[in-house]
Amino acid sequence: MKWLVWMVIFLAVGFVIRQGRDKASLPSGQYRYPPILVIVLVLVGLGYSALAVLVVVSMIQGNPTASTGLAVAFESAGLVSFALAWYLAMERFTANEGGFAYSRVWGSGNFAWREVASVKYSPAWKMLVIKTSYKRITLYPALLQNMPELASLILRQAPPHAIPEQTRGHLAAWSHGALPSVWGG
Repeated sequence: MKWLVWMVIFLAVGFVIRQGRDKASLPSGQYRYPPILVIVLVLVGLGYSALAVLVVVSMIQGNPTASTGLAVAFESAGLVSFALAWYLAMERFTANEGGFAYSRVWGSGNFAWREVASVKYSPAWKMLVIKTSYKRITLYPALLQNMPELASLILRQAPPHAIPEQTRGHLAAWSHGALPSVWGG
């Protein structure tokens, strides 16, 4: 059963990533996470909520293996899935030759490329971090639509001293369409 669950998870994540990469139908200069990712997260949240309801029904029927803690754990996982779906659905990024703008659940902002202090990619966490003196933007390149265009723009516009060689290599590969794998390397 455990292997079946892992297989479903791997297939779902692979499907989400392919959908995001293949259907990058956003206008030039706009970046976001694919809608299919939000849909999958909502479905996962609904699944956890359904499991919480099943646990409560089992408790009412006197099942000794059902507990309040288990119901709370399932519902908590469901709420986290819903919150993450909402967060990703609200994130919007826009970039052009002049700078980078973002809109998130808790505010929005923008900065010029000359203000960028560092651009670093963490292969372990699979995230790209763009820092200025006053902001930190975290992006997940494997899931972000139009990432090749954004990688090329970062390479052209961000100050060269702000991009370490390792990150520069990743950005160059992404600008040619070789996006990072979620599973390794």
